[in-house]
Amino acid sequence: MRGFIRVVAIIVAVGAVLVTVAGIVGPPVLALLQHPATSSRSQTAPARVEGRPYAGNAAAESVLDAREANRIVEVRALAASAAGHHVDQTHPFRVLTSGRATLVLPQRTAPYSMSELATSAPDSVRADGNATFDIAEHLVVLAGATLHIDAGQTVRILSESGGFSSIVSAGGTIQVDGTAQARSVIESWDTTTGSPDSTTSDGRAYVRAIGGELAITGADVRSLGFWSGATGGLSASASTAATAGLGTVSTSGSGTTTVAVTPAPSTPSRVQLSDVTVDSNAYGIALDGVAKAAITGSRITGSLVDGVLVRSAPDATISATTVSNSARDGINAAYSSRMTLSGDRITGNGRNGMTIDRRAAATGPNPNGAATTAAAGTQVTKMTLDANERYGVEILGGNGGEIRSSSVTGGLMGIVVKNHATQTEVSDNRVTGQAQHGIAVLDGSRDITVDSNRIQGAAVGLYLRNSAVAATANRVDNAALDAITLVGSLSGTRVSGNTITGTGASAIDSARSNHAHVENNLVDGWVASQSLDQVLRGVLSPLTIIWSAVLAFVALAVLWRLGSKERRRQRAPLQQFSRGVFTREMAGELR
Repeated sequence: MRGFIRVVAIIVAVGAVLVTVAGIVGPPVLALLQHPATSSRSQTAPARVEGRPYAGNAAAESVLDAREANRIVEVRALAASAAGHHVDQTHPFRVLTSGRATLVLPQRTAPYSMSELATSAPDSVRADGNATFDIAEHLVVLAGATLHIDAGQTVRILSESGGFSSIVSAGGTIQVDGTAQARSVIESWDTTTGSPDSTTSDGRAYVRAIGGELAITGADVRSLGFWSGATGGLSASASTAATAGLGTVSTSGSGTTTVAVTPAPSTPSRVQLSDVTVDSNAYGIALDGVAKAAITGSRITGSLVDGVLVRSAPDATISATTVSNSARDGINAAYSSRMTLSGDRITGNGRNGMTIDRRAAATGPNPNGAATTAAAGTQVTKMTLDANERYGVEILGGNGGEIRSSSVTGGLMGIVVKNHATQTEVSDNRVTGQAQHGIAVLDGSRDITVDSNRIQGAAVGLYLRNSAVAATANRVDNAALDAITLVGSLSGTRVSGNTITGTGASAIDSARSNHAHVENNLVDGWVASQSLDQVLRGVLSPLTIIWSAVLAFVALAVLWRLGSKERRRQRAPLQQFSRGVFTREMAGELR
């Protein structure tokens, strides 16, 4: 009996000690081993995914960017006072700007062709055969002028370690008329390597429209731009007081030149891009202050920052366009009302597929005079968003609009609506395979409708926190943790008519929420279970550790008591067990 008690005590003691040790070292180990898909359902903070880092030189490129802005102001001011300096404005003329000279194309009815410029300004434009032209200096197209690139022509904008060229429309028009059979090409060109320039740290050739028109069809645009949206590759922006100035030039006796700039009203650019392929630009396409821009049937890939950058561009349309493999967001839009995105494919981008930031650009007076009203009315329909590292779609703030009939696959989260967004509809989407949340509505968003979506294979299918949401008629299948999770204050939230199937912790976890109205959800297809993480956390809870320690103490006390008796018995004198006398009679009995 004592042996049996000893074995039981040893088992209890060893088990209790192991549980106690596991309670001490277990949580750090679990934290290291956790995968987002199996983490605790209380986890709400997304992992930080910021995209691939920019490979250029921040200090050098920002200086070059500012230098380019100053050069354009200087050229426009000098062009405005050209008549006073007896400059013939019926033909292109050169301005000796720092670094490389700038060829200015003044107003006229007929477009300027590449062949004409190669003949009239060979220092600026060099012909290499009949269809290839090298831009050796900067070109600036003034208001009323058009630079035309014909079908099948290749324009190489020289871009080397010693400097780079650019094409800028300062109120004028840049027109490219390629076709499917004879595509036009615009690219940076490094003559030392005989290939497009892949280095941004010393600046790189770019194309930009400022308050003018950018109309490109059937063209391939490659390896342009550096650092900012303005010089990012293929960009268009409104003219401002800084870029649209007119002025006069005077020279003092000491040779000092003074440029007096008179601000002009802001003028938006006009952008029409169709069947354009953009590859390896800094920003694939950047739009700032452009109204009614249209990008159709195009392909943007390998951007060093964002694929499409949109700022303060109302009524922009992006349709039937593929944006892939950007270092950060596929489409990054801010302060832009009534955007329409339809039939686009956004895939493999380093951060979000799309970021739609509709929050006000400012909350009060600010140096740039930015508006204090939020953007509204974003329409996202029939999109395909696949394998973007962070979120498929992220909507921040703003009012109105919808995300409808789209497919979102992979990433940490599928569709996220947050930061006090209002009156936004998320409906009839298919959301699959997210490591954290399929659809999430967060942080004070109100009057959000989440209806008739199919969410499959996410860690948490539908996640609602501190918002007012009508979540109805959704189907959630095979969520790893909870099908629907409710957290925080959800006054005005209604969760009803949803169908839930699969196996996990909870069909609807509402334990950490209040004021939500939950009813008439079909959960018969859900089998409750606990993940390994949850089981271990239950076993390693503080109360379990305390009781294990108590049992260990009791078991060790029993073992000590049994051991004490055994030791006393072994030390007892022989007289305690017999008289110590062996007689002949006793020996006879043994025989």
